[in-house]
Amino acid sequence: MWPFAKDNEFYSHAESMEKYHGGITFLGLIGIIVFSIIPLGLITAICIAIQFELPQMITNLLQFIFFILFVWLYISFVEKRSFKSLGFFGNKKLNDYLKGMFIGVLLLVISFAVISFFAKPIVAYTFNFNFNSFLSILSVLGFFIIQGASEEIVMRGWFMKSIAVRHWPWLGILLSTLIFALLHTANPNFSIIAALNIFLIGFLLALIALYDGNLWGACGFHSAWNFTMNSILGVSVSGTSLQGETLMKTFFEGNPIVYGGDFGLEGSIVVTVIVIIACIAIWVMKTPKSKSTLVAD
Repeated sequence: MWPFAKDNEFYSHAESMEKYHGGITFLGLIGIIVFSIIPLGLITAICIAIQFELPQMITNLLQFIFFILFVWLYISFVEKRSFKSLGFFGNKKLNDYLKGMFIGVLLLVISFAVISFFAKPIVAYTFNFNFNSFLSILSVLGFFIIQGASEEIVMRGWFMKSIAVRHWPWLGILLSTLIFALLHTANPNFSIIAALNIFLIGFLLALIALYDGNLWGACGFHSAWNFTMNSILGVSVSGTSLQGETLMKTFFEGNPIVYGGDFGLEGSIVVTVIVIIACIAIWVMKTPKSKSTLVAD
């Protein structure tokens, strides 16, 4: 089946990784997480020492930047390959990115509409139309662009691909999706449905990357998905509080299983159904493509 064939375009740019055992990848993942936390801890300690309160969004942003940095250092010095080989190739980079964004927004809008039908939405319009508000929205968009790309680089671009090439594509997809879900368990208001949905969303992101043959669409989907929940719909993103200005803030009355409770839409059974349908749709729509002639340097 197409997602699990090693001649998929997404895998074809990573032949040099086959000589490394998957256990090295797990150690690499632990090392990347640890080495990403150390500089952030030092920066936080310095800010405390000089009595400067670092905004939470900046702290999170630095964490994501360090993830990208240490993945790049790892593949450069251990796997001896380029950053581009993570999946940043293809003839239609912008088209794939925008398509991923569109799919992410579309699925959320459908989810929001269905949830609003079964649970009573209480919408408070809070956006102030001034320069500072627009600047806040743009800064949050920039934050989610980096955040979404960093998680896709670590999980789908590097970890999934590394395990898949060295061992078996199924294993790479399932392990990366499972770890992606486990990394969210520390988020506030986590639930069983939230765990299932994060797993399914990770699986959907893997399918998007494999369908496109690159990482652009998955990055676009991830960033647009989070930005839409936070800044457009005004609901919690994976249980976390809202960042910056929002166009509106939405609360629901009814069954938390329907609207996701305090975890946000990702804790909703409605999202479970819609993401499963999206996964099936991508699987069904996939048709054989001509083999890519692009080779990552």
